[in-house]
Amino acid sequence: MSTSTQLRSEASTGWLGQGIDVGSLHCFDASGEAVSGIADAMELETVLRAGEIHVIIAPTSIDRDPLLAIDPLVQILHGVASPSAELISELLKARQAGLGLLIRSMGGTPSGDSACRPHDELIGGGEAMSGLRNRLRQVAEHDVPSLVHGPLGTPVEATARWLHMSSPRADGPLVAVDCDSGLESQVLGRLFGYAPGAFPGTEQPQVAAVMAARGGTLLLRSLDRASQSVQERVGELLRDGAWCAVGDRHWRTADLRVVLAMDQPPVQAVMRGHLSRQVLDRVGSHVIRVPALRDRLEDFEELLNHQLKRAAARMGRRPPALPTDVVSVLAEAPWAGNDREFAAICERLVLYGQGVELDPAMVRDWAGSASLDSAAPEMVCDGSGRMLADIERESILATLQHYRGHRRRAAAALGIGVRTLGLKLRQWKDAAIIPESL
Repeated sequence: MSTSTQLRSEASTGWLGQGIDVGSLHCFDASGEAVSGIADAMELETVLRAGEIHVIIAPTSIDRDPLLAIDPLVQILHGVASPSAELISELLKARQAGLGLLIRSMGGTPSGDSACRPHDELIGGGEAMSGLRNRLRQVAEHDVPSLVHGPLGTPVEATARWLHMSSPRADGPLVAVDCDSGLESQVLGRLFGYAPGAFPGTEQPQVAAVMAARGGTLLLRSLDRASQSVQERVGELLRDGAWCAVGDRHWRTADLRVVLAMDQPPVQAVMRGHLSRQVLDRVGSHVIRVPALRDRLEDFEELLNHQLKRAAARMGRRPPALPTDVVSVLAEAPWAGNDREFAAICERLVLYGQGVELDPAMVRDWAGSASLDSAAPEMVCDGSGRMLADIERESILATLQHYRGHRRRAAAALGIGVRTLGLKLRQWKDAAIIPESL
């Protein structure tokens, strides 16, 4: 593509970002036929919105977020100059099954901080983020099941992708499956496929995520919200390294790594009855916690600049220059919704901060109201699964974790005696609600 065409591509729309050579992309429709004649980013966006592109293959890494914002199931493959017909067919099957291949890198294995793509960066060089990266590297080198969790709104999934790209399986695919989306039979079908005739409407076999992830990583989102049957099947996969399709009796060996991604701390998820103890036992030694935004304030300005630039690129605008008092208001906000809430506020700043001076009071209202909306559900009893006793137990365990298991300090902070704390812990252990190691 000529320089003038690339410049026109960058100027025509803001969603694609800058520096992407549209002419180098290989695009394919639902039948596997090449979609040609796409001149610039605006035309690519139009064709993608029309649903005419199902697979995009790039010789180098590109930012997939703007593309997935238009079509969440578009299959994006990195590092392939000449895709084969078999490869195109595999990607089309994955799209049809709703798997969402997030990454497929055919190049060399990255290492260190370069293991994540630009939009997956874990921003910041402070103590919290450095500790997270070190923990990821320790876990990544071992080909074992892992669990990534963090408070609602933290970059849990980006961390899981970083883990994959830092592992020996980085050259393989990363296949993500939503375990809380759809009926139980649909989730099982997406995960393990099904034999023809397994139940009405299954005359054709469905591609299984465990097959699509062969040689790579299977990322399971929100397994703690899946049914008991789904969790049992995943537990068998973690325990035996084998699986069979729904309605089939033929067991197959799985060549993949399983990574779970969830918002709840795993111990609390087990206590609430949301996560199978069998699953936790299989991943309990390789749990990675993503720190909340308030625990990463030393990286706040770096993260702010990153989010402003990212939002501005999506909107085709320039990042606003924020007054010092506005930055101070942002740094002091509670950020109960963490990075997700922070990114939304940064989009507002880009939208309303063009050529005008932002009012610190208005920005304080934005951040304050968003944090209240994010925090409120955590303290609500829903009348069924979440009761007052659950909130008490969660508070006690969170405090105990904060003080690194020091019971005397935790009891003092809770305003109860050490003996009372011990009795409560013993009661929960006897009921198999929490592990004996606590």
